[in-house]
Parts: sequence; structure tokens; C-alpha cells
Amino acid sequence: MEIVNQAKDSLKIQLEIIKKEIDSLPEPEIYELNRRSTLQISAAVAVDAGQSLFGGVLREMGIMLLQVASSEDEAPKSYVFWMNPILKDEDKKQQVKNQLDRLAEEDEMIKDFVNAMGWEKITKEGVMPKACYEEINALRSFVRELLEWAKLYKTALFLKNLSRQLPTIQPVLLRDGMLRFDNMGEDHARRLSKIFENTGIPLLGVAKTSKLLRSPLITMWLKRHNVFDRKGAFLIKLDPDIFEKLDYRLERYFGVEGSMRFGRYA
Repeated sequence: MEIVNQAKDSLKIQLEIIKKEIDSLPEPEIYELNRRSTLQISAAVAVDAGQSLFGGVLREMGIMLLQVASSEDEAPKSYVFWMNPILKDEDKKQQVKNQLDRLAEEDEMIKDFVNAMGWEKITKEGVMPKACYEEINALRSFVRELLEWAKLYKTALFLKNLSRQLPTIQPVLLRDGMLRFDNMGEDHARRLSKIFENTGIPLLGVAKTSKLLRSPLITMWLKRHNVFDRKGAFLIKLDPDIFEKLDYRLERYFGVEGSMRFGRYA
């Protein structure tokens, strides 16, 4: 019982500290997003694994089906990869290598992305995780990221040309998830940051949850100003200087030198 009381006292103290911090924060800087105008200037990319269509039977056979599409396409493009689960390790590695090398040679979208990233080959050490030669799940995760980023890059170049034809419109590209190449190191993030910066098209990573959004300070701050009661889409601008005074460094989540992610948090 004493431990429970100590926990309650500790929680009460922490809540009081958070309340004082909230009192020092200004009202959230909110911008309404007009749905109609937003849809006219934004493009998005999606990759669907398609496993649910076959009840998981493809996974058991070492086959993966991926569909890639953007909001600027008429129809998605399908890709099929496989890893024979009964092959010896060396044969399995060669099977995967042959598929990815052929993909980079025959698919223009992948070829352009690989060249932009400065890779000699997808299968070169340091580009693709070694686990991709051994586990279908690791291969699927990597290939899915590869296809999505290649499609994002292709769409960014399309939007760049569009903005030249329509200089009064600022296109924006959306990614479902954070700006990172999942399961890969900081070198990939650095290269991604560079090639998308060169396109001149803003790239926004839309994350459903994050450590920052789960922070009690952020949650209580937004609740105090009835932000969760608002209707429609809106954007909240966070001032890094204000939060850093409370020891909440926004760059802890995005844009840190040496991070696997790139960009800035919004």
C-alpha cells in the first residue's frame, strides 16, 4: 500500500510540473487546411502488399506481391518477388540477387532511383541488409521501401515539371510514414534528403503517431485549448525555441545529424 501511495504522490508531482509548463506555453498556432485547395496541389504514393487477397498463402510459398501507385497514376503497377524456402542458402542468395539486379536493369523507375542515390547495385553490401537473402519478411520490407521511395522520386520529378508549366501552383508530395528508409542507416537518409531537395518539391511524411504526439505535455496543452474538438483538417505549427526552453528538443524526433530520418518535424 505504501508503494501505491508513493506512486500516486509521484504522479501528482509530475502532473503539477506539466501544468506549470503548459501555463508557460502560448496558444497553439493553428492553420485551417482547405480540403478543396489542398487536393488540387498534393500528390501521394502508396504500396500495397496484397497478401490479404490470398489469405497469406503467398507468404507460405515464399512469394510476395506488391502493388505501387500514386495519385497521379491511372492504375497501380504490380511487382512479384519470390524466395524459394527449400533452396540452400547460397542458391537462395543468388535467386534474390538475380531478381533485384534484373529489376534495376529493366524497370526505368527503379533504374533512375538507383542512379540518383548513387548506388552501383541494389544488392551491393551497405545498400540492402544481409537478412534479405535469408528471410522473406526482411526482403519484403526492403523491397517495399525501395519501390515506395522510387515511386516518390518519380512523382517528385513529375511534379517538378508540372510546376514549371503552372508556376502559380506549389505541388506537395505526401508519404505515408516518416521520412526514412526503414531498417537502413543514416547514409540512406542523407542520400534521400539530397535527391529530394534537388527536385525542389516539398515532401511531407505523414505519421499517425509519434513519441512527441504521445507526450503528456503536448496532449494536455492541446486539450486545454480544445484542439481535439475542432472539425476538419488543420495544421499546428510548433516553435522549437519555446519547447526547448522546457527541455523538449523537437530535433530529437526529426532532422538530427546522423539520424536515419531526415527533414523537420511539423
